[in-house]
Amino acid sequence: MRILVAEDEVVTVELYAAVLEERGHKVIVTYDGRQCLNTYRSTNKPFDVVILDYKMPLLDGMQVAKEIFKINPDQRIIFTSAYVFDTLADSVNDLKRVVELIQKPFLPQLLVEQVEDASAAPKLRDLNSAVKDDEGDVDRLLERLKAIQKPKTI
Repeated sequence: MRILVAEDEVVTVELYAAVLEERGHKVIVTYDGRQCLNTYRSTNKPFDVVILDYKMPLLDGMQVAKEIFKINPDQRIIFTSAYVFDTLADSVNDLKRVVELIQKPFLPQLLVEQVEDASAAPKLRDLNSAVKDDEGDVDRLLERLKAIQKPKTI
């Protein structure tokens, strides 16, 4: 897979890249939201997954995701965040969709498992078709997302 990662903590982003590259993935690393968005816009080859830190300098993860979805509404995005409830609420309110989440701190293997889990995408599409109905109920959406994703990611 071709993976774009945006994370402002150098040690963390190096760890993400190492575990994903060890599994044979091509990883492009960026250190802030603006750099991530510029990289995304300038590439002529699509990314299979974009991993975004929720809180980053210059542009936060939510702002980056909003711009990426304007370019490619079907882009798979995984947020890494210590603020899972806030991230989910913002994704529903700002993006009008639920995105995959991994709660920090997490074991690197959980990131690999979530990235490589192809079964989540169709279930997430189904969940997003129901977002309008559950938009105000973030707790319910969070429970539904937990049922879709790999155990221990949220």
